[in-house]
Amino acid sequence: MPPISRFQYAPRVDHRMFVLLDPRSRPTPLDEGLPEHDEILRAGQHGVVFRSGGDLFRPAVTIERWAADPGTADGEWDEVAEASLSAPSGRLRLRSIMGEPAGPDLEVEGSQRLRAHTRGRGEAMERLTVETGYAGVEEWLIQLWPTRA
Repeated sequence: MPPISRFQYAPRVDHRMFVLLDPRSRPTPLDEGLPEHDEILRAGQHGVVFRSGGDLFRPAVTIERWAADPGTADGEWDEVAEASLSAPSGRLRLRSIMGEPAGPDLEVEGSQRLRAHTRGRGEAMERLTVETGYAGVEEWLIQLWPTRA
């Protein structure tokens, strides 16, 4: 079964984080909770805060919408984590923690389950304080599907 949709983004990473939030609920990353240093994400009520390996750059982020749980993606991933979130407005926005949108909003059905896969965080971490403004290096695949009540 293929995904319903697939979108490519390059969000700006500030303070080693980027977010996927319901834009109409207006939560902030602090409202949703910040990931610990050993976590790749932290879910709150209306979104998720992702912890990057690097800072002041743009990772390659793919978001796939699925009708049901697709299972862990094929390929070699350094880390995989899951979370639940709610999007009462029916929309989610990938953006920097400073509010810069990475692209168009995603249309979703209320409560969602999310699985994030990442690789290249180590290489991005090696560039901390050495290089900024680069693209790619760190890759994310974020799968979203509706939860059934």
